[in-house]
Amino acid sequence: LILAFAGVVWLSVGLAGLLDPLWLADLLDFQLTSATAHNEFRAIYGGLCLALASLHFVAVIRSAWLVPALVSSLVCNLGLMTGRGFSIAVDSVPGPVALGLFGGELLLSAVTVFALWRLGVLVKDERATVRQQEQLAVPGAAAEPAPEATNEGEQLPPKTTQEQG
Repeated sequence: LILAFAGVVWLSVGLAGLLDPLWLADLLDFQLTSATAHNEFRAIYGGLCLALASLHFVAVIRSAWLVPALVSSLVCNLGLMTGRGFSIAVDSVPGPVALGLFGGELLLSAVTVFALWRLGVLVKDERATVRQQEQLAVPGAAAEPAPEATNEGEQLPPKTTQEQG
């Protein structure tokens, strides 16, 4: 659910940044005055956000991608919050849109940390490790068989072709 919601947010920003950068730039108080500015804005707010949305949506349908997508979401939100926090310290307090974005990133980060904790990624105990391994298990993949051993614990030589058949 977290990833689906975050995916919709990234998708919305990505589509706006790619298809209507002037609208999004105006909302964020940007001035796009050159082809280079448009190019950078479309790359970051368009392409990068659409890539993140894709990762989130894939993780919704492929459980093996769940933890990497949650970690990616957390890292991106922490990076955005770091930049905003630094800007507040050196530039001054921004307008309500930027403050709202900061609040949303903070909330999503907290929920993501909770989800990673519940999956056992942020703690080290046996139950959490088992839960994480079950979450990351690839369906249909067989575990590698243990080597055969004698009663004394000695490893036997590999079976020949005749013994296998």
